[in-house]
Amino acid sequence: MPMVKIILDKSRAIAFYYLIELADGSDIPDTGEFVSHKDNCNVVLGWMPIEKLADLTIYPKFIKEQIFNLDAPPQHFVTRA
Repeated sequence: MPMVKIILDKSRAIAFYYLIELADGSDIPDTGEFVSHKDNCNVVLGWMPIEKLADLTIYPKFIKEQIFNLDAPPQHFVTRA
């Protein structure tokens, strides 16, 4: 009988979040959906009103609140899953 080994490993990540504006003539549409071909992984992306974040499950969880504090100085967050 085959054996399966399961490894539970804690992952770590460092992420930076930036407030940006699209330049005129950008290749990224600012309405509707578009397909990202990064790393040969066709992912459908789209824009939505920021107010709808409260209705979504997103990670890291602190983004739902902190997205509305964009004028705050840079902050350091440590989260645990």
